[in-house]
Amino acid sequence: NSVYLSRMDLVDGTPVLDIKPYTPHDSLPPDTYTVPDWLEDVSVPCREVELSAKALGQLKDFYSKAQAQPAKALQSFYKSAEAAGEFISQVLQYDIRSLYRQSLSGRDNIHQVDLDVFEVQFAVTEEKVIVTTVFRGT
Repeated sequence: NSVYLSRMDLVDGTPVLDIKPYTPHDSLPPDTYTVPDWLEDVSVPCREVELSAKALGQLKDFYSKAQAQPAKALQSFYKSAEAAGEFISQVLQYDIRSLYRQSLSGRDNIHQVDLDVFEVQFAVTEEKVIVTTVFRGT
């Protein structure tokens, strides 16, 4: 029941909170690696993501203000509201809530996550994720 780590950039005694397997799918050509069956056969359900008119308007507002006032430019990886919206959709299509939050389905339906420079509020239904509000993070 132990995991031994080496060659890590950690301070001695620092707790390791999350360990994930290395999945080479995005970084190596397909013919240069093998993936164990237990990892290859995992299917992750996806939901449709809908950005509300309010959330989309907020994203567009952030980017238009950043263009008008360069001193207040967003320090975002994404250069447009559309690109930022696509990024948010790609992340939220997977159920990123904890198992505990998933078990509260219907009782605790507004969730928040920090993505890039945004604080994103969203609701989850059986069929889709609805992004309700996007705040500019600090």
